Amino acid sequence: QPIVMASSKVWIGLDGGGTKTKTFVINAEGQILGEATSGCSNRNSMGFEKAAENVAESVKAALSAAGRTENEVQGICAGLSGCDRDADKAEFTAFFNTLCPGAAVKISNDGVLALASGTCGVLHGIVIISGTGSIAVGFHSKNGPTQVRASGWGPLLGEEGGGYMMGNDCLIAVAREADGRGQATLLTPLVMQKLGLAKAEDLIAWRYADLSFARPASV
Repeated sequence: QPIVMASSKVWIGLDGGGTKTKTFVINAEGQILGEATSGCSNRNSMGFEKAAENVAESVKAALSAAGRTENEVQGICAGLSGCDRDADKAEFTAFFNTLCPGAAVKISNDGVLALASGTCGVLHGIVIISGTGSIAVGFHSKNGPTQVRASGWGPLLGEEGGGYMMGNDCLIAVAREADGRGQATLLTPLVMQKLGLAKAEDLIAWRYADLSFARPASV
């Protein structure tokens, strides 16, 4: 009997958020061959260069775990938070084309991937994400897939249901209590313990040492 060699072709699925980036490498049968996690890949939070650096780190580590190379990647599907405009998608597409030459590239907002993952790829229904930020995305397919969305403007323009705004509100409540401008809150001892701080005033150094959206979200 002739020996049938397994195909070396692989595909990449990537979920990039405001706190971390998760990458999976799969084969033609859908088996996960390798995975890896790196830092934030939201360009609005980190800037494009740092976001792309984190994406590259995650992709390369996942391929290494799978024992594959960039040249074996046939397709990439990336859901990236903060990546909705055509110009943003074009810039990341060019980046992926350089990272994995020859791979087909599909980029969407991370909310689209979250919905597809729960519907076996059928874009129909509503998904709500509460991560570092927040977004609601819906599709109806009466006359072909039509997308609607709410929120997802970034933590500085809303996203009240996201970790950044909730965490930062906790820090503000502690500061207001310390100043006598707000009511006493049970959050103060919890926040101090969580962050390993001795007193409320220590929040100043902790908060301004890192202005990323991910840090308040960790509270």
